[in-house]
Amino acid sequence: MNAVLGLLLVLGTVGCLIVGATVFQLRSSDAAGNALAEVYLVAFQGALWLLLALALLVAGTRPARTTAPWGTINVGTLVMFAIAVAGQVAAMAALSSRAHGPAFRLVVQLAVVLPALAVLVHAAWRGFGLPLSLGMATWGLAAVVAASALAPLPHFLASRAPTGSREDPSIAEAALVYPAIVIHRLEEVREAESQDALLAMPTGDIGGPDEPFVIDSRLQVFVLRGGHATGRGIRDDGLLPVAGRLIPWEPDGTPESVRTILLRVQAFDPDSAKDAGIRARLRAQETLQGMIDVLRGR
Repeated sequence: MNAVLGLLLVLGTVGCLIVGATVFQLRSSDAAGNALAEVYLVAFQGALWLLLALALLVAGTRPARTTAPWGTINVGTLVMFAIAVAGQVAAMAALSSRAHGPAFRLVVQLAVVLPALAVLVHAAWRGFGLPLSLGMATWGLAAVVAASALAPLPHFLASRAPTGSREDPSIAEAALVYPAIVIHRLEEVREAESQDALLAMPTGDIGGPDEPFVIDSRLQVFVLRGGHATGRGIRDDGLLPVAGRLIPWEPDGTPESVRTILLRVQAFDPDSAKDAGIRARLRAQETLQGMIDVLRGR
C-alpha cells in the first residue's frame, strides 16, 4: 500500500502543477483560445480530484501512527473534501466571467490550487506520518480549504446585485486609458488618442451586426454594442458623434490576447510582403503603444 499511496501522491503533485499552470494562463489568448483552455482545465481538475479522493481513501486504510480521534478526523475529512469540490466548481464559474479584475482573479486562481495541495499534505501526513502537528494537519489544512471555497463568493454576490448597479458603461463613462484602438469588422484599425476621438466614427462604421473591438492602453478589451449616431450631425472632420455601451471582453487582457485579436485583421497593407512585415513586428510588441507605433509606420 505504501507504493500505491506514494504513486497517487506523486501523480497528484503533477496534477496540481498542471492545473496551476493552466489556471494562470486562462486569459492569455483570444476568446476562443480561452474557452478551450477552460475545457482543458475542467478535465484536468476532474482527473486531479479523482486522484486526491483515491489518495485519501488509501491513506485512510493505513494503520494509525498516533493516538488521535480518528473517527472525528475521518468525518471531518469527508466534509472538507465535499466543500473543496464545491469550491472548485464555484471558482470555475467565477474565472469564466470576464467581469472581474486581476486582483480578484488571482485570489480565485490560488483558490483552485491551494485546496488540492492541502489534501495532498493531509494524505501524506495520514499515510506516511509527514511531520506536522495534529492541529496543523487537521484544523490548519481545513482552514485553507474553507477559505479557498469562500474566495469566489464575491462573484455570486455581484451577480445577485440589481441590474442597474452592474450596467455596462457607456463610451463616455468608461475608465479607459488612452491612446486606444478601435478595430472595425476585422478590416480596419483606427487609433483614438482621446475620448473625443473615440466618440466619433466614420459613417460606414456605425450600426450593422459587427461589434467593433475597443482596446485601451491597459490592454482592456471591450466590444462596442449598440453603437449609434447621437443625432448631432457630422463634425467638421467628417466623423459622426456616436454613443453605445462597452461590454467587457477581456477586462484583464494580456499582450498575447491583444495581439491575437489584432492579427485577425484581414490585411494591414495590400502588399503581401509589407503586410507580413507588419505582422512580424506586431508579434514582438508587449504594449499597445508599441503596436500603434508599428501601425503608424506601416
